Amino acid sequence: FVEEIEFDRLGAFTFSPEEDTPASEMPDQIDEEIKEARLDRLMRAQQAISLKRNQLRVGTVEKVLIESVEYDAESGEPIGIGRSCQEAPDTDGEIRVYGADENDIGSFITVRLTEADVYDLMGVKL
Repeated sequence: FVEEIEFDRLGAFTFSPEEDTPASEMPDQIDEEIKEARLDRLMRAQQAISLKRNQLRVGTVEKVLIESVEYDAESGEPIGIGRSCQEAPDTDGEIRVYGADENDIGSFITVRLTEADVYDLMGVKL
């Protein structure tokens, strides 16, 4: 199903019985090892889909809200860390923006996306 639908993003977790719920009392509970194996298989499938979906965005121009700035370990150059309207705060990947600096924090800037990985995108400030 996941490979057919190709979700842009997918979060998942194993079942955890909640005290005093019908599900926690059901017989034949699945072993933790099996749950973890199933979750791993699901998330590996989703990683390939996520990379493919992110790669489709490379070359596009998007508005990105810059939330913070980090510095490249090798060059010392500032890199803005932000998200577009497609990334939910605190749960989805981030967009790393070369050419953004502290003056851009809290602002929407125009970015051309240049690279993609499984969860994150990279781009340059226009």
